[in-house]
Amino acid sequence: MRRCVFAVLAGILFLSFAANASACLNDREIDNQERFFKSNYIEKPAPEPAPSPTAPAGEQLLVYGGIGGGTALLIGALALGLVVSRKT
Repeated sequence: MRRCVFAVLAGILFLSFAANASACLNDREIDNQERFFKSNYIEKPAPEPAPSPTAPAGEQLLVYGGIGGGTALLIGALALGLVVSRKT
């Protein structure tokens, strides 16, 4: 009985989303919007990318140290979990 109720509720939920999709498929303003987009954005040249700032050496050491410490803790926790699970 629970499976039947769950299937019916899932079907109703699916159909409620599918009903809204039909409005998108029959949209008549798409051609006008595409022309507007192309005329405003495609012909403009792209701006030059800004140079990416580099972090100072102290910040990089802090980041890499944090990653290394987290990795060491993760490996230690996994090893401890495996050792304890084998003893029980």
